[in-house]
Amino acid sequence: MTFFGSKKAENLNRYSHFAPRMDWIKQFFKYKDGFFEKNNLGSVMLRFFKRFLLDAELLDQSCRFSVTADKISQLGIINYASWGIIMVNLSCGSPLVRWYLKRVIFDESYSKLCLVKMISDYGSKGGSDAVTALGQMCCLPLGEVGFGKSSYEDIYNGKRLLNIIRLKWEKPSDLVILYSLYKFAEMSGWNYGFKFEKLFDDSEEGVSPVKMFGINEKNMINILNGLAANYPDFVSVSFSLDIQSITLNPSKTSINVLDLITCDHEKIC
Repeated sequence: MTFFGSKKAENLNRYSHFAPRMDWIKQFFKYKDGFFEKNNLGSVMLRFFKRFLLDAELLDQSCRFSVTADKISQLGIINYASWGIIMVNLSCGSPLVRWYLKRVIFDESYSKLCLVKMISDYGSKGGSDAVTALGQMCCLPLGEVGFGKSSYEDIYNGKRLLNIIRLKWEKPSDLVILYSLYKFAEMSGWNYGFKFEKLFDDSEEGVSPVKMFGINEKNMINILNGLAANYPDFVSVSFSLDIQSITLNPSKTSINVLDLITCDHEKIC
């Protein structure tokens, strides 16, 4: 696999102009392993949606309803934590989403033409379709957890994408942040101890929660301190004057964090 920042540009036209719609997501979680027999999608839509499901780790490598999908089903698809998990997974599995989260700055409006040019400058073809897909993904609850908002104008045969603006996740889930840290470490190929400054480093292959969800330094420190106090088996932190470090437990995995998230949800419910 070729990651962001390598010499050969990845193909960002991942979903053509068939990014998933909420109705497709609802059908997938309703039918689970029966989805491919019971859905009402056209063949081309289904092909690109399957790619999205694989990128989001909602299908396993045998194209079955995954462990992650089962956890999200327990949380519910109207739960922002579910969409935070999906976005973390897309940042690892989808070249388009990874590029977008790294290159598009929060609170700045980007026209479709600007984004198409950025993709072209990156070295990928199919920029118009890729940006159309990004605009459609903003219409999912992903938009509320840091992906952004898209604006359209009405035209004679539908709607035309005008611009996209990334907006911060206003109340991020601490446990989704912990999940993203484990995925970030796994994606970046580190051992499980790293400096706090790595979360702000654009050169890393993974996407940190800072870049993904729009969390500033002060809030990130508060979240990390809270996680270390509440889940010491998963993370410890040090914020002395000279050392700012984060240590994850190498005997734990991101799947273990998903177990924490669903357990916490069941306690609240």
